[in-house]
Amino acid sequence: MNEHGPTSTNLGALLTEQQLAEEWNTTTRHLRRLRLEGGLPFVKLGRLVRFDPRDVAGWVVAHKRDSGLS
Repeated sequence: MNEHGPTSTNLGALLTEQQLAEEWNTTTRHLRRLRLEGGLPFVKLGRLVRFDPRDVAGWVVAHKRDSGLS
């Protein structure tokens, strides 16, 4: 298994913390905080943490806020 590339499953590719951080233009530290404090869904494969893009997309939709500005 390539620890730096996506992990393929029959459900699709799982993202590493680094890949998701790059996609969101944030740090892996911030993602860890969201995971531990904000409930960002993740998959634990032994010591490895991976993110299912579909779960992450659902989490983002559930956490959207309206600014109240028109």
